[in-house]
Amino acid sequence: MELVAKQAESNAGAVGWTSQVAAMPNLGVPVVLLLMVSTVMMAVLTFAGASSLDKSAETSARALAQSLLLEARNDLATSVAEIARGDSVAGRLDAPDELAAFLGGQLREPLGLASGWIVDDDGRTLLGFIGDAMSTADPFQLMPSGLREMVAAARAAALDDTRATHGLLLFNGTIHVVAAARIDGTGIPDTGTPVLIFTRTLDKPFLTRLETLYFIDDVEIVATPPIDMIPPPPGLIDPQGNVLGHLILPLAPPGTDLLKQIWPAVASAFASMLLLVGLFVRRVERNRQQRRRLEESLDRERDLRQLKSRFVNMVSHEIRTPLTTIRAATDLLNRYGDQMDWDERQQELAAIQHEVGVMTELVEDVMVIGRTEGEDFSLRRRPIDPAVFVQGLWDELSHGTQRKLDLEVLGNTDEIELDPTLLRPIVSNLLGNAVKFSPEDTRIEVCIENDGATLTLLVQDYGIGIPADQLEEVLTPFHRADNVGAISGSGLGLTITKQAVERHGGTLNIESELGAGTRITVQLPVVEDAAMDGMKAQAEVA
Repeated sequence: MELVAKQAESNAGAVGWTSQVAAMPNLGVPVVLLLMVSTVMMAVLTFAGASSLDKSAETSARALAQSLLLEARNDLATSVAEIARGDSVAGRLDAPDELAAFLGGQLREPLGLASGWIVDDDGRTLLGFIGDAMSTADPFQLMPSGLREMVAAARAAALDDTRATHGLLLFNGTIHVVAAARIDGTGIPDTGTPVLIFTRTLDKPFLTRLETLYFIDDVEIVATPPIDMIPPPPGLIDPQGNVLGHLILPLAPPGTDLLKQIWPAVASAFASMLLLVGLFVRRVERNRQQRRRLEESLDRERDLRQLKSRFVNMVSHEIRTPLTTIRAATDLLNRYGDQMDWDERQQELAAIQHEVGVMTELVEDVMVIGRTEGEDFSLRRRPIDPAVFVQGLWDELSHGTQRKLDLEVLGNTDEIELDPTLLRPIVSNLLGNAVKFSPEDTRIEVCIENDGATLTLLVQDYGIGIPADQLEEVLTPFHRADNVGAISGSGLGLTITKQAVERHGGTLNIESELGAGTRITVQLPVVEDAAMDGMKAQAEVA
């Protein structure tokens, strides 16, 4: 029974539990995929949010810069309009020195003026100052692009306009905010309608104010923006549409800065999550393996019970019947032996010997299974001629049968290295089954072929055949086909044959048609001479 249990364990791996374990889901792959998808989605959303934040900050910075420029222009325009409409300028037109002191002294620094001018209808300079020095220079030459249009617009403006005409102009190569307003109520002949012009430089103080308001550093105005700045910075445009320069706001993108700040925390959280998922998957996998081992144990136990049942059935038939015959023969000899003649006694003794042989064959089959299943099993190869071996076994099996053997040999079969103790059950079981399950008047065909690499043994009978759905089952211990009827057998023959073939490193294939016969093909690898020499040397040393 120990051997039966061992055989059950060896076959359990190929029976029920494999399908169950294969059907069990592997949670590691979907969990990792879910984690990867979640991570990718989180990264995409984070980067999208950061990019949106950067674009929003850039739009806001552009709007604020334009707002500050407009504020600077409006402030200067309002101041010019108030001064031009008041009596402070008109009342001092006849006193140039006093007017120069007022405009170039009292107003210049509070308003941050870079220059100031009063021009008549003909464009002549009535009064002018650049910085803290008086000047008679022509402002239309200093600001050739756009100033005449601004002055003309200032003369055409209504007297009650609270803001002067304003814009951005180049003055001595520097961008200035310029505002112009007509002076009213002069009362001085030959001056027509004078116009007051003030300019304020977009210089470092202005940029410093911009930096203070928006908490940024290194704001600058450049003639040409950097090529790699996309999109380009806002342009500073004069009244004629000419681009005078570009305002550079070196704003650090808040979205990118936020990413730099939160990314280590996100990475740490992701690593922690990955660790937790790994622990979870490991625990689930451990539980899965425990469940698999339990299912394996249950399947082995079920197969063991089935194997035991088959073994009991086999024993009840294959051993009880010979024992009954032996017991009957011995009872006859014991009771009536002195009354029997010689032939009758020999007949009973022959029956006993036959039944003992049946049981001996069964025990030998079980011992062969035990040997091939042993962990310390090793092939004991010897030079054998398979054709001679087959013919010798046929001579032993063919006594009292009318069946004929057709033996065909292809190639050289002399001195092939095989294990004779395993070759014998292969050949005897195949020939024995062919004889047992085929009619008396049929032939048994055997073909032996050696192509130098593989020895092929083919056995063909024309007997009852094997049902197609039982071709695999007949290779398991104690299993017999449903159509064998009363033909005796243990159900171990093909199992032993398969194990002996596999121990040789070969293969066994069964083809059968119910009622038409069975073809069994055995292929054994032929051992190379060099490898065989090494095996012989090891055997001699041992």
